[in-house]
Amino acid sequence: MKKLCFVATIPDAVHSFLKGHIHASAEKWPVKIIANPDRAKLLNYLDVEFIPLALERRTDIGLES
Repeated sequence: MKKLCFVATIPDAVHSFLKGHIHASAEKWPVKIIANPDRAKLLNYLDVEFIPLALERRTDIGLES
């Protein structure tokens, strides 16, 4: 069985940019979303499993001058 997992630092990104893809995917496969628990209620309308995980969004990616 195929499964699909979306990972995002904030639920707002999933709601704004991925909801159509997630809805279509959930009709075919079990879908999970992993994101920060803040504002997770924003995704209640999606029929998927939500896994809260505190992800840090970093701006320094190791680039050194």
